[in-house]
Amino acid sequence: MADPKDSVLASRAFPWIGSQFIKSGCDSRNPQLGQLGTQLFLLANSTSAVTSTSSASLSADLHDVVRLLEKACSLSGSWRSQRNDRSTLEMIASRNTLSKEDDERLQFEVDKSLKVFSQTNLAINALTQLIQRCELRQDISSHSVVLDEGTLRPTPSVLMAGEGYKTSGRVAPVPRTLLDPPRALSKWTPKFWLAQVERINRMLHPLSMRDHDAHPVRIAVFDTGYSLDSSYLDMYTHEEKRLSGHWVDWVENSRTPVDVDGHGTAMTSLLMKMTQKAEIFTVRVIKRRQDLETSQVVVAKAILHAATTLNVDIISLSLGFPNEDEIIRDAISEAIRIKKGNLLFFAAAANDGSNRHEMFPASMESVISVRATNSAGGFVDEFDPPPVDDEGRLYGTLGHDIPGHAVDETKPCSGCSAATPIMAGIAALLLQYVQHRLSDRSASSENIRKQIRTKRGMMQIFKAIAVNRGNQRHYVAPFEFFERDDEIRLAIIRVAIANLRTQVVRK
Repeated sequence: MADPKDSVLASRAFPWIGSQFIKSGCDSRNPQLGQLGTQLFLLANSTSAVTSTSSASLSADLHDVVRLLEKACSLSGSWRSQRNDRSTLEMIASRNTLSKEDDERLQFEVDKSLKVFSQTNLAINALTQLIQRCELRQDISSHSVVLDEGTLRPTPSVLMAGEGYKTSGRVAPVPRTLLDPPRALSKWTPKFWLAQVERINRMLHPLSMRDHDAHPVRIAVFDTGYSLDSSYLDMYTHEEKRLSGHWVDWVENSRTPVDVDGHGTAMTSLLMKMTQKAEIFTVRVIKRRQDLETSQVVVAKAILHAATTLNVDIISLSLGFPNEDEIIRDAISEAIRIKKGNLLFFAAAANDGSNRHEMFPASMESVISVRATNSAGGFVDEFDPPPVDDEGRLYGTLGHDIPGHAVDETKPCSGCSAATPIMAGIAALLLQYVQHRLSDRSASSENIRKQIRTKRGMMQIFKAIAVNRGNQRHYVAPFEFFERDDEIRLAIIRVAIANLRTQVVRK
């Protein structure tokens, strides 16, 4: 039987050590450290396979790995003796009991040790042997710092009722038990889908309260405007404050929000429901949807205004043109240049299925094209256009039968136009998380904060968290990502951004 102490250390300490190995591997471009971190995640989630076996060799293998990692993360003797001479792994396993000062010192000491660790190959071999003995996976990746789908799984953690908890500046995962549908819901309905997003927002709330200096994510919604008489504001009266002073009318220069069509109200309400801490600017570029075909000049001016005067991070366009427009194309390119690449555009792919090709500006290389799925992640052929080529990835999210967000508020909302603010909202949640969790001034954190605001960076994150539905289609939802342990979430982000150096990201 395995030593119970070794198993406890593996489940509690290995995930954090794995993330440190990956971070060091990315910073120093050492693929072996990245590979070691990957395999630590595999092992940390599978200690039950060791504790449930009577094999003495498995017990010995695990003990060897524990000793190797203790050596890799060795602390200075004088400081450790002041902490009751606990081993490094014991201190890591009980980080939630450390003071902020001790936790920062622990991270510093471990980072310093990893940089001079000379037995990386030995540790990798020991881990590989143990993992293969346990038959955890038959396809262990040897690729340097690539964490493929299935490698990073939720680590054992204490499940707490509520919306997550904060310990020493770290945010706990949304417990999986809270994300399992109740018995009354045999499947993920759109209503239940959106309810889980609300839980994620509440989980992230402690981060925003702790980091008062961080600027909120700023999003502009280009559409038909917004009505203050909407049922959404009737239900959530406090949300009206978020729209105060964030109204721009390029149609009639109205000083107060107005929407005679209703489409803009529906899209803005969806975005507000997706991200509860973002600053949302409602930009009226058309009076009615049928006015879109003559709106190119207004849309172009509004894009440049949003990039400069409003200084937004994201622009959501639930609209599209059958053909490329030079004025809008140039405005998008200029806006991205002005923002030095740190501007995300989301646009609806189309709404006519295979009867119409991908619309403009969703067809632009610098714009993230959004397709519609149902609440279970299945792509909706009724709305989604065919692929532009045979190799590009297609990304979609919830955009079918969304209750109470249609122009007629008594009917459900569907289409790529509805999926667009939802995808923009997912991006905003990821930006918010990275902005608060990687707020230090290290070169690595600054690079991640910058890259995730670019199209290439955000697409890498989507690629890491999306579910491959086949036929080039990838379903994007935030739930599994935010269910994971905090250290694993950070590792996913770090590895995805590190891959920008080695991969050509296709649209």
